[in-house]
Amino acid sequence: MIMEQGWRIIGKKGALVIDECGNPKAGKHSVAVYRQYCGNIGKVDNCQVGVFMAYVKGNRRLLLNHRLYIPADWINDPARCDAAGIPKEHQVFKTKAELAYEMIGEAKKTKIPFTHIAMDGFYGKHPWLLTQLEKDNVTYVADVGSDTRVYCEPPEYQIPRRKGTRGRVPIHTKVVNTRS
Repeated sequence: MIMEQGWRIIGKKGALVIDECGNPKAGKHSVAVYRQYCGNIGKVDNCQVGVFMAYVKGNRRLLLNHRLYIPADWINDPARCDAAGIPKEHQVFKTKAELAYEMIGEAKKTKIPFTHIAMDGFYGKHPWLLTQLEKDNVTYVADVGSDTRVYCEPPEYQIPRRKGTRGRVPIHTKVVNTRS
């Protein structure tokens, strides 16, 4: 799906931008239609959701890649998938973040010269995705929630010692060596 030559029109050292878009749909027979959050209408309703990757430099933009998000309820109903014409090799559940990471991998494989990846808070709330991008030596900018904890040193986890004889015995793991 990647437009291997399209980025050449825009120029090298652009950024990859990952986002999704929902399109409202009536009924339940269109591929991947499900009651889910639809950003176009700002609420949960029947819609199809696509994950998109664009190449951006200056005021130029180019759609490079896209994936249709197929909800787990669809994947768990092979007869419905077959009736809708979804090929067997695509009848595997993948989260939106997994679809995004798959497209990023294809961009790297085809040697698209990007400087960084930009993502909104939906993708920023997936620590495994951000960690994997760091392991892959990919620079990224991702929105994260205001309640996301950031540590200046690696946290150590353990069940804290009980202070005194009153109250409940601690059973929940907490960070013990530093504050966020």
